[in-house]
Amino acid sequence: MTQETPQFLSEAFAGLSLSVGRIIVLWGLVDSLVTACVAELYHGAGGNVVRSELPRNWTDRTKFVRKCLNEIAALSEFRVEGIRLLDDLKRLAKLRDALCHGAIEELPSTEDSLILIQKFDVQNSKQIHERHQIHTTYSDLTKAGVEVLDICVKLQTFARRLQMTFTSKNKIKPPTSAG
Repeated sequence: MTQETPQFLSEAFAGLSLSVGRIIVLWGLVDSLVTACVAELYHGAGGNVVRSELPRNWTDRTKFVRKCLNEIAALSEFRVEGIRLLDDLKRLAKLRDALCHGAIEELPSTEDSLILIQKFDVQNSKQIHERHQIHTTYSDLTKAGVEVLDICVKLQTFARRLQMTFTSKNKIKPPTSAG
């Protein structure tokens, strides 16, 4: 790293923090909206025929939504938009996972220099660590933060359209208050 690095970092740190924070915080809404889509598809659109039990984890939920969109004829008007959203989510999920479960190991010295994000996972054998690395730039990370916000808006609209088309309110338990 050069002597100029600290100056760039001090100027860029707020933007970097905002982008990372936006991705992580908004992902909670993304996750909730995907779950809302799963509920509508399962209870209202016939997804219970595609899969007998509700999917619980992220990968299973997104696979379920994709399978429903591809196999249920009543969802034909949702197919193109839904698949596009799922493709965008799949791409951004890798970055989100690296940011949440890994660490930024190389900070940028300029707007276009690479940022190394690294995380470790345990392989299925449970005896070997596997290293995953994502290389991005400050500007691409900033764009991803904006993109996650945009996807939240699109996903919310998509989930509402599903809900208006396939009302499953009588099959989803009402909320319980916490506390």
